[in-house]
Amino acid sequence: ELAPPPRTLVDIFRATAEQAADEPAVDAGNGVLTYAELAELATKRLASHHCSNVAVHAGDGSLGWPNAAPYDAIVVTAAGPDLPAALKAQLKIGGRLVMPVGERHGAQELLRLTRTGEHDEQREVLLPVRFVPLTGAQGWPG
Repeated sequence: ELAPPPRTLVDIFRATAEQAADEPAVDAGNGVLTYAELAELATKRLASHHCSNVAVHAGDGSLGWPNAAPYDAIVVTAAGPDLPAALKAQLKIGGRLVMPVGERHGAQELLRLTRTGEHDEQREVLLPVRFVPLTGAQGWPG
């Protein structure tokens, strides 16, 4: 059974946050980019396309964006040593976090975590992958 599409989304560490704007089922999206220059560029590009449902922020992607939490979905496109506690805490009950996890420069797996209760979760390994490292307070050292 397929899960319903997310209504609120946070997208961590994509080259731009424009892909979140392309999802028609998303009511509101937030992109968190590590580099301020990329966040500024993504904001300008989204504005040039008259996209008003996605906000872009510069910050530590391993900490997510708690100001707009809780989220139906969190997508992380950089690999961490484990799923950050800060991101799991920002999910709604029933929300999903998809993120690569594993070695900094080696074997990694794409995981899907579903928050099933206040302190309960279900993890599923989707497939082996290779991503750049997620740096930050709850990722790899910069």
